[in-house]
Amino acid sequence: MEYPFLLQLIGFSVSVLEKVDPNAENFVSAGILYTRNQQVGILLRLEPNKQAQMYRLTVRASRDKVAKILCDLMQTQL
Repeated sequence: MEYPFLLQLIGFSVSVLEKVDPNAENFVSAGILYTRNQQVGILLRLEPNKQAQMYRLTVRASRDKVAKILCDLMQTQL
């Protein structure tokens, strides 16, 4: 892959799912975040735009606050 995004997603310990999104340029990932008190399901989609050199990141989690925190964390890494 020519995107460095793939390594960052793997670094967050989520599985990169292939052939899930109709657009082959997008990355779709899923994982479970284990904490001391709970497990949080995570889904995310990273949509890179080569021409504009930008991306859209969508994070969904079973806990709203976790989705916001992960989105903020991932933005600093991308």
